Amino acid sequence: MKLRIIKTLLLCLFLFHFSCATFASIPKDTCSYVSQSSQVQSPKEVIIQFLKWYKINIEKINKFPILIKDSADNFMINKTACNNYLKFLNSSKCLSPRYIAYWRSFFDDKATGLQSNPVQSDIPEGFDIDFVLSTQEPELILYHISQTIFKPQSITDTFAVIGLSWPVEDGMQYNVEMHKNKQGWQIDHIATIN
Repeated sequence: MKLRIIKTLLLCLFLFHFSCATFASIPKDTCSYVSQSSQVQSPKEVIIQFLKWYKINIEKINKFPILIKDSADNFMINKTACNNYLKFLNSSKCLSPRYIAYWRSFFDDKATGLQSNPVQSDIPEGFDIDFVLSTQEPELILYHISQTIFKPQSITDTFAVIGLSWPVEDGMQYNVEMHKNKQGWQIDHIATIN
């Protein structure tokens, strides 16, 4: 019995030593994080994950009837569609509560503005572009995700600002603000710098 316990302990020590030696031999630049959770991703990986998710879901996203007309033919904000739109964006798991709160406030402000100053003919300002990527042609970005150039502006353990650009003339440029929380890195804000 004692011999079996000793053999088991020796085997455990050997395996522990082997796993530590293997872990120590991994080059530090191989991964952004070394963590017990395989879910942890770098800011860059989260941005790519979100862009890929957005590309796959762009048709669904564009079908939310956020801007509708009332009985007097004035534009108005469809609050139910806005809530469903934000829930759907949130399902990507890449966006922070701050990001969702920003857009909720945007839609609320626009709803109040359209009530105060009715618009019938032209599409109200800010509704003729893709909300997330601030462009009328999001496909120019979404079809070139693999060519994204990342330029870290500021990175700490819990905050990052990452510049994004693409190697095309007159291409869009963005700054993506991110925070690390319990869910990992999440996007707080996507700002165009064009």
